[in-house]
Amino acid sequence: MYPLRPNPSPWACAPSPRLALTLTLLLALILNPWACVDEELSRDSDGDGLTDKQEERFGTDPFNPDTNGNGIPDGQDPSPWSRESMVIALAATPLQNYGTHKELTITANVSIIAGQSAPRPIDGLQLTASTDLGQLSPITDAGQGDYRLTLRAASGGIATVVVTHRDPSGQGADVSATLFLDIPGDLALPQPGVNTGDFVGDGPIDGVLRVFTVNADSAGWPGRAPLPFANAFVQVDLPDGRNLRTTSDKDGVALFVEEGLRGPLTVTAGADNAKYMTLVDVDARTITLPIGMRDPTQINDSDQVGAITGLVTGFLGEGGLEPFPVLNDFATGSYNIAMVQTAPRNVPLSSMSAGSILEPPDPNDFLGIPANMVLFNPNLPESATFRLAGRRPGVYLVFALAGAATGIFDAVADPYALSFQPRALAIAEVTVEAGKDTAVELLLEIDLVQGGGAIPVQVGALPTDPFTGQRLPNAILLPVMDTGKGFIFVDVNASYNRPGYQNPTQVVFPEPDHPRLQALGLDLNPLVVGLAGRAAISGADPPGISTVIRNRRRSLEPIAYDRPEVWAPLPTFASPLAPPGPYPLDRVGSPLLDGNLSWNIHGGEHQPDHWVLRINYMTPPPYNSFTRTDLGGPRSHLLWEIHVPGHRTSVKLPELPLDAPGQPILRNPEPSHQATNVTYRYAGDTLELEINAYTLGAAKPFDYNDDFLLSDVNLQALAVSQDSYLFSYPLPNE
Repeated sequence: MYPLRPNPSPWACAPSPRLALTLTLLLALILNPWACVDEELSRDSDGDGLTDKQEERFGTDPFNPDTNGNGIPDGQDPSPWSRESMVIALAATPLQNYGTHKELTITANVSIIAGQSAPRPIDGLQLTASTDLGQLSPITDAGQGDYRLTLRAASGGIATVVVTHRDPSGQGADVSATLFLDIPGDLALPQPGVNTGDFVGDGPIDGVLRVFTVNADSAGWPGRAPLPFANAFVQVDLPDGRNLRTTSDKDGVALFVEEGLRGPLTVTAGADNAKYMTLVDVDARTITLPIGMRDPTQINDSDQVGAITGLVTGFLGEGGLEPFPVLNDFATGSYNIAMVQTAPRNVPLSSMSAGSILEPPDPNDFLGIPANMVLFNPNLPESATFRLAGRRPGVYLVFALAGAATGIFDAVADPYALSFQPRALAIAEVTVEAGKDTAVELLLEIDLVQGGGAIPVQVGALPTDPFTGQRLPNAILLPVMDTGKGFIFVDVNASYNRPGYQNPTQVVFPEPDHPRLQALGLDLNPLVVGLAGRAAISGADPPGISTVIRNRRRSLEPIAYDRPEVWAPLPTFASPLAPPGPYPLDRVGSPLLDGNLSWNIHGGEHQPDHWVLRINYMTPPPYNSFTRTDLGGPRSHLLWEIHVPGHRTSVKLPELPLDAPGQPILRNPEPSHQATNVTYRYAGDTLELEINAYTLGAAKPFDYNDDFLLSDVNLQALAVSQDSYLFSYPLPNE
């Protein structure tokens, strides 16, 4: 027996030390089951005041007490992580239109990227935000690294939203992100050009470029904004050789956003079956490019075009003017005529000539007079009918320019041979529908005898033809009204080219407040246009034209077109090489193999303000089977227009991808090299290069990068010279 002890202890039978330790730990776990876990969670390996688990969550280094090296322990640093590892990503919800304003929500997601681990969201930060358009709401913390704010804008434009996290210690760099938002407001689409309309002064490119693509047929109509052209291809060529490409949306907007995006850039836009447009070396945030459809390949295709038909009246005084003197004299060749035409709109004045108003005769007309010329017979006034075919659907101004004429049959072979004395004008507005004839009566009611008074014009000192070294032989005055809805001719005066010509020539415009002009909402903007050109070839105006333009709004001061300095010298070509000239209208120069175009100006001292290059395809003139001759000259059809700053004399065509809409763009879609009964033939790889040198006036200071309307090359030009020639553009693998 063991002896008994008084007052025994509960541990009187004490276990061994190892068993005691085991029992102690077991009891501790029973009383505090999380004791080991607490120890693990509370571990602070680097002693910076943040546990290892906290540092893992925050993205700081658990073994470095000062992760960002700013001298403040991570546990005391408001921004303990490395600033380079913080990322702010911005996104926006779709725009909501509330009538009085537009609104969207922006989410800023803030995360830390540390090592190879996945980005970890950061909550509880103090962020700031700013915008240059509209107002921003306070920022709310939505958890999981998301911070939300609302942008509200009452007007449209590009909103630049910047969200920033500033280093509270003041020692580290701020972290920010920028989001560009295109807010379509109630602003109308601007007219084609650079920083036009509400976007004048929109500044150089600074990370964002907006390109509007608009329907070319809807542009330039007063009181109406252009209509958007959706799904147009847009390419931006960067100085470093890269390309940015996109497609305009349903509103005709293509937005390019890239950090470091700066000008000058080259911008190109086009579409299937449409003409391409390029601006070279442009530096502006907002560019508007017109997208115009190519000429219908079948001009009388009823699915694409319509016609305008009608009767010209007023020769007998029905419009309130004096009746026309009776002229119908086959002996002298004098007739009362009316030339009927749709007013050219968005068409360069430098490309106009007598052929712009006189259309080729109907091939089945044995008389061979222009198809749009009405010969008035006082005994059969109801026979003064006309038909203008091949017009695309849309709204047109139609005019009839009437007067006494001689040499109308000679004009088929030489448009400069027409002698015309204007007497009256008729104007109407017509809507054309595809597949339909629209009838209209053109009443001669606008006086061109007295009108607003006669402006004397002195013509002479024509510029030198670089091919011959002699002065250009022909001149013609084509005064036009820029009505805002198109150009309307008030004369076709070729009197300079006839024997016995004496200065001055008189030009008469209508009274600016004529009721007919007011009823149609037309602005009488009188432009006295003079052209000097080469001798006609087989009824065609050959290339090589110098044009002078003067605005004479309510002024009867004489105009001096007989001084050498008013005429711009003609450009000449360097690459591809032009054929030797003077040359036939179908002689082809060198092939264009590398896309490099270069040119210069004859005389070298004249520095144009602006160049416009046009690449066209050619179709032969209609053939008259009765006379077995061509009727007029070949026609140019635009494929690609390229605007180039005046200091340049060379450019490389933008390289478009093979799947760009309309490819191959540089191709004649109507080759005629195998046609019969034509004098001039053009193969599929034969194209025309046209170069225009513009001298712009001081009425509106010219800035290619701001407030530059494409129409300025017409309405603000003082002089423009133009020449063109044929070259070949062989496609690969052909």
